[in-house]
Amino acid sequence: MSKIKFSVITKGEWTAGFRLAGAEVLEAQNEKEARQILQPLLDRNEPCLIAIEEELFPTHDKKIQKHLEEKPFPVILPLPKIEAQTKEEQEKYVSELVRSCIGYFVKLK
Repeated sequence: MSKIKFSVITKGEWTAGFRLAGAEVLEAQNEKEARQILQPLLDRNEPCLIAIEEELFPTHDKKIQKHLEEKPFPVILPLPKIEAQTKEEQEKYVSELVRSCIGYFVKLK
């Protein structure tokens, strides 16, 4: 069974964490740069997961939209901007995220 590749397109704030998790991290500062990075990943036509910061996703690129509608791979996961101000808000967000993924509430300490 082949490994499924996990790539992340980010502005850089999450770079270290995703690299530690074993992801291929690709940095872009704006939507145009993200489009230039994303297109070759789509052209590979391999099973993979690409996480991309929501504000970098080229939503108006018809070629990318068409590819995503017609092909099963890659799977694109938009990463929403998180604006938690307090530690409690951050912990609540992470707890809810974990609960939605595994189906159980986890209290962080």
